[in-house]
Amino acid sequence: MHSGYKAPLLRKLADKVAAAGYFVVVPDFLRGEPFVLQAGPNPLAGGPAWLAKHPPSEGVLDVKKVVEELQSEGKSSLGFAGFCWGGKLILETGKDHTFKAIVQLHPSFVEPSDYEEIKPAIAVLASPTDKAEISEPILGACNNIDTFVKVFPNVMHGWTCRYDENDPVAVADAEEAHKDMLDWYAKHLPVSVTAA
Repeated sequence: MHSGYKAPLLRKLADKVAAAGYFVVVPDFLRGEPFVLQAGPNPLAGGPAWLAKHPPSEGVLDVKKVVEELQSEGKSSLGFAGFCWGGKLILETGKDHTFKAIVQLHPSFVEPSDYEEIKPAIAVLASPTDKAEISEPILGACNNIDTFVKVFPNVMHGWTCRYDENDPVAVADAEEAHKDMLDWYAKHLPVSVTAA
């Protein structure tokens, strides 16, 4: 199954967001080296070595470059969606008001303290194994930002962009999360319609 920015279902989701009226960018923050689950009894073998080579802190510099480019093109109302590793990256870059809305989808590598200084409105969409419960007490105590945490009870990590398109239940679960993300953006990043 494909992962990283070339994953077909991620690209399909990007097209869905674009169809809702947003300008979408899908950068390769992993430089062509997404984590690949290993065959055998330990599918996460190699994870620590991969993470050491791809620390989210390095991705912060890449995000800043993308933001600068978008702003140079006149785009000022920005959102950010992060999947898995990107869920940590969102928290690293969400400590100022660069983004108006951020969405974590099946976040990984996050700690409770990562949520403490978040400035933009944040939605967390998680599977039961994604430790979303660590975000709820901290985000629940944030009176100055809008927050939304939803755990999808019958899904596995990665369900929003790595699912079997022939499985109607998997498709419905992914589409529900996609709708939640689009609703979050509509609430915090309304699309302006201009007459031609």
